[in-house]
Amino acid sequence: MAQEKNRIDSWIEKDAHAPNLCFRAYFKNQSETAIKHLSYRFRGWKNSESGTSNITQSGQFKARPGKKVTLSTIELNRVDDGTVSLKLEIFQRDTLIAVDSLEIKP
Repeated sequence: MAQEKNRIDSWIEKDAHAPNLCFRAYFKNQSETAIKHLSYRFRGWKNSESGTSNITQSGQFKARPGKKVTLSTIELNRVDDGTVSLKLEIFQRDTLIAVDSLEIKP
């Protein structure tokens, strides 16, 4: 099943209430049938004067119709200088079907 057949949404949200920088990756199946054989890779990078961080999380999942799935959470220390970058990739049977990214420069 390719993305053209399945209406899907995937996105990254910043949790404004968290004490540190906290980001969540989500997926929602907007189609009328379940989608199987899905996987994700959620990566976060922080580069600043205080140091660097590189986090990668991944896993497999399936999506029922109309349901929002929380895939992963990445938490980083706050950055006063530098850059925070995040990238979410969604795969179906090893084929990339969706990408979202976010870059923050305080």
